[in-house]
Amino acid sequence: MVEPLKNHILRFVTPPSNELSLFLRALEYQDVNNKEYLLKEGQYCKHIYFIIKGCFRSYFLNSKGVEKVINFGIEDWWYTNFD
Repeated sequence: MVEPLKNHILRFVTPPSNELSLFLRALEYQDVNNKEYLLKEGQYCKHIYFIIKGCFRSYFLNSKGVEKVINFGIEDWWYTNFD
């Protein structure tokens, strides 16, 4: 599970291996099932996520109840909400 994130980091920087290991061990890993919400309306995003597999989307419902997609999060990339 750690390899995709480790490889992603190593594409941009080359930290000492002991520091990278410490960083990776300090993270919390969370599995989110298909059709499960990462956050629901009214909740505040307190984390930055790295998507190992799958795709996420952020959306809101307009005044007519129609979903409006704000953005997508794809595999091998970071995802959060800064509101």
